[in-house]
Amino acid sequence: MIDEAGGEVVLRAKVDYRSGDQVFMSYGDLDLYTHAVNYNYYDENAQHRLRADKHFYIRIVTAAQQRALASLGDAFKVAIKRTASGTLAVLMEPDAYATMNGPSQKFWRFIEALCAAGYMSDPRLCYQSLLESAAAGNHVEQFNAKFLPRRYKRFYAVLQKQKAILAANRDWVSSK
Repeated sequence: MIDEAGGEVVLRAKVDYRSGDQVFMSYGDLDLYTHAVNYNYYDENAQHRLRADKHFYIRIVTAAQQRALASLGDAFKVAIKRTASGTLAVLMEPDAYATMNGPSQKFWRFIEALCAAGYMSDPRLCYQSLLESAAAGNHVEQFNAKFLPRRYKRFYAVLQKQKAILAANRDWVSSK
């Protein structure tokens, strides 16, 4: 909290600390890009997520696909976005994401439910399509980190991590 009278920030800990103790701060469970953009850091050793609402867009081309999405009703929060290139659906669930270990349970359940409703016949093909679409916007291989200014190197590392997460998910879905 901010102490208006003293003009200082006061933090209150949930546990007692002694002078010299190490204190840890968490920004919470955030998306890979959110850490880099909003908090100006990137820890390549951390467990990173690609949130469904930020990285995976479901293209709606046919009326059958539109009906499949609509049939999911209240089971999942889905937003529809109209763009110049067509209509997209976005899964707006904070616990729907992909990591190096594959998709979260919520994300995979959504893919399965979407396919069961008639969007595509095979959830694996649907997920592969989403992964390829997400990977198509990542062109990190076109840059050489050696020539990037220092302030851009973390974003280069973020793009490399995104590419690695997408590749790990392609492997995950291929083994399913």
